[in-house]
Amino acid sequence: MALFEEGAYCRVMRILLFSGKGGVGKTSLSAATGTRLAELGYRTLVMSVDPAHSLADAFDLEAGLFDARTADPYEIAERLWIHEINIQREIKRHWQEIWGYISGLLRTSGLNEVEAEEMAIFPGMEELTALLYVNEWVKEGDTMWWCWTAHRPGRACASSRCQRR
Repeated sequence: MALFEEGAYCRVMRILLFSGKGGVGKTSLSAATGTRLAELGYRTLVMSVDPAHSLADAFDLEAGLFDARTADPYEIAERLWIHEINIQREIKRHWQEIWGYISGLLRTSGLNEVEAEEMAIFPGMEELTALLYVNEWVKEGDTMWWCWTAHRPGRACASSRCQRR
C-alpha cells in the first residue's frame, strides 16, 4: 500500500478528531486540514466514519454513495489520501479480529458463542474498524497525520480508550 512508503515526514503519528453535530463542517474542516498538512509535506490520511460518505464530495471526486474507490485509502494528491469507512466491507475484512474481541467480551456476561456472535454487531462498529486501521499503522511504525471525522464524538473517544487497553 502506498501509505507505507519509505521516508517519514514526522516522527510519530498524530490524530486529529473532528466531531460535532451534523452540518457543522466536520468533513469540510478535516478535508481542508488534511490538504494543508499534505502541502506542508506531511503524509496525511483523512478518514471518515460517517455513513453519508461525503468526504469524496469534499475533494470533488465524482463518486457514488457506495463507490469502492474510497473504501480503502485513496490517493488524492502527493502525501494525501482519503478513506471512507464502509462498515459492511470492514466487518468482512476484520471479522475474525472484531468477533474475537467482542464475542469474548460478551461471553464473559454469560452468552454462548452463537448468541455472542449475533450480538457482536452493534452501534460503534465504524469507530472500531477505524481504530483497527490505526492499530495496524502503529504496529508497522507508520508516521503520518490522521484526520478523523466522527459524527458521534462520544463513541469515538470511548472507542479510543478501549483500544489502548
